[in-house]
Amino acid sequence: MDLIGFDEQKFNAIVAEINALKSELGLFSVAIIPLSATEGDNVTHKSANIPWYQGEALLPYLESIDIQTEKTEEGFYLPIQRVCRPNQAFRGFQGQIEAGSVNVGDELQVLPSGEKAHVKSIYVGNKDSQSAFVGQPVTIQLDREVDISRGCVLVKDTKPTVTRDLEATLLWMDDNELEVGHEFFVKLGTKLVPAQVTAIHYAIDVNTGAQNEVTSITKNGIANCSISFVDAVVADEFKQHKTLGELILIDRITNMTSAACVVTKVFPLNANAKPLTDAEIIKSIVKQDAKAFLFNTSVDGINSNLVKNVAHSLLLSGKLVYVYAEENAANAELVVANLLKAGVTVLVESASIKNLPNSIAIDSVVKFIEADQIVGYIQKNI
Repeated sequence: MDLIGFDEQKFNAIVAEINALKSELGLFSVAIIPLSATEGDNVTHKSANIPWYQGEALLPYLESIDIQTEKTEEGFYLPIQRVCRPNQAFRGFQGQIEAGSVNVGDELQVLPSGEKAHVKSIYVGNKDSQSAFVGQPVTIQLDREVDISRGCVLVKDTKPTVTRDLEATLLWMDDNELEVGHEFFVKLGTKLVPAQVTAIHYAIDVNTGAQNEVTSITKNGIANCSISFVDAVVADEFKQHKTLGELILIDRITNMTSAACVVTKVFPLNANAKPLTDAEIIKSIVKQDAKAFLFNTSVDGINSNLVKNVAHSLLLSGKLVYVYAEENAANAELVVANLLKAGVTVLVESASIKNLPNSIAIDSVVKFIEADQIVGYIQKNI
């Protein structure tokens, strides 16, 4: 303030600019104190040089400020860090409670599987307890066997999203530029999973806040991007659940942290019209053992060219493949069954499902995620 002569009008102009930034960034606890560090004005006690300022000096304000967050995260959730099994009679799930509390007898849901079980016992450190709350490291034992591993999340009275796709605002910290298609290991909660940056929506100008269209991000750049994961993950917007809404991108070669991100939008697994590329469909089929796959050519995006590309990829991978396209063959069921017994992958190309064998398990190849059962196919095969 000594550089501007302790001028009230200039101070008020600065306050107006800071308040505008406060609103833009969604900040809720901002104190603006005029001071002069060189002269000690308003540092430890009120200054006579600033009689128009009615607030506290800096040090009294810092000593009395409430550092507790005003917003409590919804429900209870516990990202699993470790499965503890000292003997065959005990199987506990360890981690730090990120929100809420839990009691013996509570019903918990496991994400991403969706299975449910009740709390049989709780250990805080090495002490048996009837309850535990946010911030405590705990070991939780459930009343039945549930498939849980590191990266799973136990929840109660809240439901973060199970997803493979999200949008995030990131700070790029790598010397190399970020471009669409780059692959990383992503650390989200306690889970480490491969992922790919599939889109850069815009870069943010730190001076003006403007959103600029770009094709790459340089070091110290801030941008909004889309990220797709290889496996299903449990995530949420940062403003809802902080631990599940923050992640880092790790370079797969150097193992260096390339970016820090906060999640701004999450797309559920069963979101309508989530298109799959031909490459994803081909990849999912090539990974499978010999079985029959239905290509319903009456569906948009499923056509003969896709069938040919899948067959070619299967042959290159060393698998036996047969394309079956006889719509009205009377012996279709027998032909497909015998091919499967011989270890041949059968690609059934048809525009009429009713003429296909009805006693043989055939996986339908889909172009869009439209329902839970289709999501199950995507999770299983891709």
